[in-house]
Amino acid sequence: MWSLFIFNKAFGSLTISFPCCLKPVILNDWVNLFWGLVPSWSKDDKNSYHLINARSETIREKPSFRAAFHKRRCLIVANGFYEWQKLESHKQAFHIHRQDNQLFAFAGLWEHWEHEAQTLYSCTIITTAATQLMQPIHERMPVIMPVQHYRDWLDKSAVEDDVFQLLDNRAYADMTTTAISDYVNNPRQNDERCLN
Repeated sequence: MWSLFIFNKAFGSLTISFPCCLKPVILNDWVNLFWGLVPSWSKDDKNSYHLINARSETIREKPSFRAAFHKRRCLIVANGFYEWQKLESHKQAFHIHRQDNQLFAFAGLWEHWEHEAQTLYSCTIITTAATQLMQPIHERMPVIMPVQHYRDWLDKSAVEDDVFQLLDNRAYADMTTTAISDYVNNPRQNDERCLN
């Protein structure tokens, strides 16, 4: 399980985002989407927590993600995320971020779900096998989309095979990992001490 955060320097605020919360997302404009995909055909929104991630290897086949991959790709903006390494006695938290601490975007999918009078816009983050940087921490990681491919990823008319090739994780070359304290383990903690 990982979480992501956005630190707004202008307002001095840190927002730690956990599944089932609103996330800043780019479709072709900025919007906030619920993190935990609810497929349009779902009878209810109760299982969204299980769909916070979509495995890149199966997004073209799984019914929950297939249509979204074809028509509703998005970019989920962050300037870091957390992942926990399992050790013998405890779990070590890591802060994964760009070396220059700038924003980046995860490859994501979004959905529009309606039932009776309820409407929900939701998203999921695409994951893949860990790169050499991430392997010591976890076997999976979110896909980070390189800046030069943002438009290609969002292009609804793009050839699906070409779009799938964008999930190769070259953007991790700009990333670094930092071990941090277990202060971040409490979801109620939401300040800069999470990064220490």
